[in-house]
Amino acid sequence: MSIIGTLIRKVFGEKQFARYRGLNNYFYDMRRFGGSSTAFDSPYDEETLGALITMDYHRIEKGLALPAPRVGFGSDVTKRLLKAVPDYEQRFGPGLPTRCARAALAEYSAFHRQANAPMEAIEAFLATAPADPTAGSAGTLMISREAIYAHSNIDFDAFARHRYSVRNFTGEPVERSVVEAAVATAMKTPSVCNRQTARVHIALSDDTRAKALSYQNGNRGFGDRAGAVLIVTSDMRGFTSLGERNQCWVDGGLFAMSLNYALHARGLGVCMLNWSTECHRDREMRTALGIPDHEAVIMMMAVGHMPEAFKVASSPRRPLEAVASVIA
Repeated sequence: MSIIGTLIRKVFGEKQFARYRGLNNYFYDMRRFGGSSTAFDSPYDEETLGALITMDYHRIEKGLALPAPRVGFGSDVTKRLLKAVPDYEQRFGPGLPTRCARAALAEYSAFHRQANAPMEAIEAFLATAPADPTAGSAGTLMISREAIYAHSNIDFDAFARHRYSVRNFTGEPVERSVVEAAVATAMKTPSVCNRQTARVHIALSDDTRAKALSYQNGNRGFGDRAGAVLIVTSDMRGFTSLGERNQCWVDGGLFAMSLNYALHARGLGVCMLNWSTECHRDREMRTALGIPDHEAVIMMMAVGHMPEAFKVASSPRRPLEAVASVIA
């Protein structure tokens, strides 16, 4: 406890001390969000500038994917890209955001050329692309309903209903390749403007797993038998406004659930471990495990091989009418 906290508790009592703790935690979150995102005009580093470019090229993609794109749509977006892309390339070299931006702009230009409304500034820009052996892939894809049906013909209800929070593991190690394959699957998770801020820190060794779990109170009695511990985070440098101050929890939470299902599909048991903690514990864990300050920790996940038979919590669900309501 800080000296200030001790004094407040001693002089003003528990109620004021609780308020101080609340303000202290909110200030901690605000400082980290403000220092990581571009909401407070933070300097644009490679990640933040890449996020802004990604937002804009994805706006172009979405416009092109509409049933009837409007000629001339997104002119303000393309103007920003014509400035931001060369800025990024000059400072950091060609990267995934700029490759994708150029690919999206190329389809945008082709669309307007076909509509007899050529975009000369964009065509001139694309003609002077820097030497880059890696081509970008962005824009739109043509896909059929039948193709989606063919790859979604699974009994997802049964799959989801047989996912449980597993707290019984064999203690066998979990292979890195299996975890990475599940992460690759989870990367298809939707994210705001395709910014893909989710990150996963994978603890595989006995010492690192134990260190990670020592900061989380919900794994006692089973965590030591897990074969891997995952720490899911969201890179706040990908967010750009005060309105997105809570977006990391949305994007990170969506990603964590996709990752849970991807591990479940590979025959592994998973227990989600919450990270609803105060700032001092968050700081301690970050320091111990090297989690960057610009990443918000969403949760931990204990992952392991399951024994032949074991108990799980029944965890009854609310009735459907308590959850779903129809807005007439």
